[in-house]
Amino acid sequence: FRGDRSEFEFLKIIAKYAKKLQALLLVLTTEKFASAEEVDRITHELGAIGGSKWAADKCLVLLLGPDVKNFWSFRRASDLSVGDPFK
Repeated sequence: FRGDRSEFEFLKIIAKYAKKLQALLLVLTTEKFASAEEVDRITHELGAIGGSKWAADKCLVLLLGPDVKNFWSFRRASDLSVGDPFK
């Protein structure tokens, strides 16, 4: 999900007409997820859509970021075969 105007318009149509929709999963692109301002803007616009009338009685909306490698882990820090776990 890039958060483009056309994508938000599409989401509005889904919200208005999808009566059986139970869950909506949106995954941000890596580029959008890298910018805190972009994530903030997209979250704010999704909140505006969430405040409008939906066709479905209940719908769970999830906004996720891409899978990001995290080099800081307990497993790596406790691995004694690694010289310096923080490199």
